[in-house]
Amino acid sequence: LAGTGAACLRLLPKPEAMLGAEHACQRDGGHLAAVHSAEEEAALNAYLAAFQTPELAGLGAEPWVGMWVDRKGDGARYTDGSLAAYLPAGAAGAAYSEEVRCTVAAQQLGG
Repeated sequence: LAGTGAACLRLLPKPEAMLGAEHACQRDGGHLAAVHSAEEEAALNAYLAAFQTPELAGLGAEPWVGMWVDRKGDGARYTDGSLAAYLPAGAAGAAYSEEVRCTVAAQQLGG
């Protein structure tokens, strides 16, 4: 989503786990979403809100944000390699791994 205005967002036609979704994005030359500011989170929320229909809800798919915990001690990163300095509140219900949820909660609590 960052900076250039050249961001491309799309939803995959079938539910995928996070790694499967990332691999699908890489096949198309991209990555899962990386959210670096409140403005980017708002843009992602607006995009996803357009797809919140009963038909899509029935597919059981959830959007993914490409955040993961870097075990080298750098904290959270995105699948494009960038650091997650901004922690989104939960872009339109986007799924995070439980480990990232715990990390985000700990950081919000000052841990």
